[in-house]
Amino acid sequence: MLRSCARLYLKCKLNSSLSVRNAFSQNSSIQRIRSKLSKTQEGSSANEYWFVTNRGQYIKFGILSATVLIYPFYCYLLDGPFIDSSFKSRYKVTEEFPDHLEQIITEEYNRFLEKEEILPKDAPVKFTLQETTESLDTIARGSVGARTGGRIALPFYARFETKEEAYEYCKMHLEPFMFLNNPVCVIWDSPVGQEIISTLVLTPKAKRFLIARDLYANDSAMNVIARGYHWGLWSLFASVSTLVIGRMAKSVRYSFGRFMIVYTLCNIVAFFGSREMFNSYRYLNDHHGDFESARRSMQHCEGGKEYYTKMLKRNRLLTSIHGKSGLTTPIGDVIGLDTPIFGRYDSLRDAVAEEEEIAPAVQGDDF
Repeated sequence: MLRSCARLYLKCKLNSSLSVRNAFSQNSSIQRIRSKLSKTQEGSSANEYWFVTNRGQYIKFGILSATVLIYPFYCYLLDGPFIDSSFKSRYKVTEEFPDHLEQIITEEYNRFLEKEEILPKDAPVKFTLQETTESLDTIARGSVGARTGGRIALPFYARFETKEEAYEYCKMHLEPFMFLNNPVCVIWDSPVGQEIISTLVLTPKAKRFLIARDLYANDSAMNVIARGYHWGLWSLFASVSTLVIGRMAKSVRYSFGRFMIVYTLCNIVAFFGSREMFNSYRYLNDHHGDFESARRSMQHCEGGKEYYTKMLKRNRLLTSIHGKSGLTTPIGDVIGLDTPIFGRYDSLRDAVAEEEEIAPAVQGDDF
């Protein structure tokens, strides 16, 4: 009896020890699984939230600072200290002028200095002539009012004094004629070709208006940094907006990918905003140049009217030959141009009418 009880007791003891051992082994395996899961979660959270660490913050502010500062600094270098080399590398120009054009440039520049009461060192400018039809109007960079100076490339046809000169040049260099990056095959001996040639020959008063206009339209020192300034202003607004959204939305604050999405969207808005702001700045400067040049004399007014009239006529003729719609309006204005040609012509036409009313009174004033 005692022996059977002892045997039963030992059997129960053995079973309990086995169950305890199994329980411990199960607990240890659970602990191992949990430790592995915790390590995995820690790793995934570390990978997900590294953007809020010091390293992530440095990267964030580095991206925003570079966006605001790099382009303005780049624009300043191109239109400031390195304008001479950058202008020649971007545009195909020559510094050789016909004698009659060089004389007009010198006279108009001296009149500009005299009227503004400044010295040549305070208004450095270098005139050149375009050698291509990339632009049928003046190309200007830099500023006449800055010590680094301005660079003004007059349209290629400013060199012509007679229709014969224009005809020979067109026959030699303008087949085909590149109009707004579209090749136009012009038969220069045809009536239409002769009409186009007549629009390429400017009278001295039109050239005087053109040179005076370009001096006044680019006399602001702001021209050197205008592009970069407007981008810097709008990109700073975009950067602040990105940070504010990141503060308000945790998903943006902790995720580099979401941050870049918000950053990109804000800078797209900044790009269009800065472009429109710069276009408005150029619009005002262009009209300022027209107004100041037209005020010089009655001949300058008439010259400006001639210049824009011939430009509109030339655009209409070239568009009719090319046959492609969407380049110009029916009146000859280039679609998408920042400062419409007809608007400039219309303002000068009003100025001419005023000058014609004033001229007889001035001529009759002999006292």
